[in-house]
Amino acid sequence: MPDLACFRQIHDIAFIIFLWYDIGVLKKHEKENGREPQMKGLRKMKKVICKVEYDTESSELIQKKVFGAFGDADGYEEDLYKTQDGKLFLYGVGGPESPDAEETIKRVSAAKAAEWQKA
Repeated sequence: MPDLACFRQIHDIAFIIFLWYDIGVLKKHEKENGREPQMKGLRKMKKVICKVEYDTESSELIQKKVFGAFGDADGYEEDLYKTQDGKLFLYGVGGPESPDAEETIKRVSAAKAAEWQKA
């Protein structure tokens, strides 16, 4: 039986290489078309909360925070976004033992967003 820890390390390294390559291709494409590269966020998720659509792809990425190391069961990432009409939300994703064990979108007030940014 193959060693699962070894497989996970290989998978994680392959994912990082793919991500690095994908970002490079995106930046090159933007420059070739005479535009400044726009990195809105690499994750795609939409969620409707109280009849308002929160979409990571069409919103502006304000700040990204990483808690723990890549691959940690309790590690997670949170990204603060701003919609085109000024609404703020947090996108979170993480390991199985993290606060964001599944992909989530949570709307936040400006005060909560400022508090999150300072923490």
